[in-house]
Amino acid sequence: MKIVVADRNISHHRERFESRLPADATVGWHTEITSPELAADLTDADVFVGSTFTAAMSCAAPKLRLVHLAGAGTDGIDFDALRPHVQFANTFHHESSIAEYVVAVSILLWRRFLAQDRQLRENVWASPVYDGALPQMDTIGAAQVGFVGFGHIGQSAWNLLRTFGCTGAAITGRGLTGDGAGLRWIGARDGLDDLIHESDIIVVSAPLTVQTRSMIGATQLEALGPRGLLVNVGRGPLVDEKALYNALSNRDIAGAAVDVWYDYPGPNGVGTPSELPFADLDNLVMTPHSSGITRQTFLGRVNDITDNIGRLHRGEPLTNTIASDLASFMRTLPAVARPHLANNWHRFVGDPDDPERLADMMARAPITKVDLIRTPLMVIQGANDVRVVQAESDNLVNALRARGVEVEYLIQADEGHGAVNPENMIEMWRSISRFLARHLGGRA
Repeated sequence: MKIVVADRNISHHRERFESRLPADATVGWHTEITSPELAADLTDADVFVGSTFTAAMSCAAPKLRLVHLAGAGTDGIDFDALRPHVQFANTFHHESSIAEYVVAVSILLWRRFLAQDRQLRENVWASPVYDGALPQMDTIGAAQVGFVGFGHIGQSAWNLLRTFGCTGAAITGRGLTGDGAGLRWIGARDGLDDLIHESDIIVVSAPLTVQTRSMIGATQLEALGPRGLLVNVGRGPLVDEKALYNALSNRDIAGAAVDVWYDYPGPNGVGTPSELPFADLDNLVMTPHSSGITRQTFLGRVNDITDNIGRLHRGEPLTNTIASDLASFMRTLPAVARPHLANNWHRFVGDPDDPERLADMMARAPITKVDLIRTPLMVIQGANDVRVVQAESDNLVNALRARGVEVEYLIQADEGHGAVNPENMIEMWRSISRFLARHLGGRA
C-alpha cells in the first residue's frame, strides 16, 4: 500500500504517522501541491492525504482508492474530479483549540486589555484607578454571546464560555428552534438580525456557501453597536470585507478578532490578508488562521487518518467518509442487516464489490445528482441511526449547501432509525409544518 502525504501540519508528526500504518505501507512526503514530484508519486498511490485535490491530481492517480483530508474543510477539493470508486474522508479535532482561541480573544477585547496594552507602551495607564472618566469593565460572564453557526466549533466555544456565566443563543443552517445545549434559543438563519440585536459578542463559525457569503454586512455590524465585538473563526467572506473594515475604523463596533481572511499567501507564508489596511486598526486582533493549529489537533487527526488507512487495508468500512452513495450505505450497514443484502440490495441495486456494478451505483447515487436538485429540501436524521448513518446525511446536506440549495437539517441527538421520543416527534412535525408553510404557503 502506498500513501502520499502533502500537508505540512501532518509532516510534523511523521514518525507517529508512519508507526501506525500497516507493515507493508510506504509513504511519500511532499510540501508543494503543484510539484512534478507529487504528480509522479501519485501514479501508483492508494491513498492521498492533504487539503487540496484537483482534477490534475486525479488524472495522475489512476489507482487511488482514498482521498483523506488532513482537516475538516472541503474548500480545496474538486469533488467532480473524484473517480467513482474513490472514497473521501475528513477529520476534525480542531474544535477545542479554536474554542480556546474564542475565549482568549473575547476576554482580551471585552475587558479592553488590547487597548490597555497599547496605551501602557506609551506610558498611559488607561485604568479607572487613574482616569475617573473610564468605566469599570464587566467580567466576560456578563456578556450575551451569539453564535452564527453551532457545529463542532460553536458548541465547544459555548461549553467554555458558559462556565464564565455567559448567556447565549445561536442560529444554524439546520433551522432548529427551542431550547438546547443551555442556550436561550436556537433558530434558523432568518433569525440572524434578532441574534445580533441582542448580543454583545458574535462568534462566527458557519460554513461558507453561496447562501452564507457576506451574511454579516454593514446592517448587521451597525446593529451590533459600539460596545459589540465580533470573532470570526469560520471563513473570512462570511463577513463582508469592506463593511467590517469600515465598522472597525469608524468605531461602529468596539472591536473584532479575525483568524480567517480574504486573501492568503503562497507557500512562503508572506502576503497581505486583505486589500484593505486592517493592520492599521488598533481595535482588531489579527491571527494567521492559527486558532486550530495545536499539537493536540494534529495528533488527533493523525490518529483518525491512520486508523482509516488501516481499515482500508483490511477491507473494513471507513469513518468520517464524505459520500452519500449507495455503496457506502451498504458498507456501513450493521452486521444484523447485512445477511439481507444478497436478497434485495445486491439483486436489485448492485454489489459494491463488483467494479462494474459499483461504477453504475455511483453514477446513480444522490451525491452525484446534487447539481440537479434545485428545490428546498428538508432532512431529518437520528444521530444514533446505525442503518442510515448521520455521515450520509451530513455529506448530502453539505454538498447541496455548497451549491446554494436551501436545506433545513434537523438532527435528533437521542434518536435512531425513526423517532420514538414523543418530544422529538412533536419537534419533528412542527419543523415539517413550518418548512412546508414557508415554501408552499399556509399556516404553521
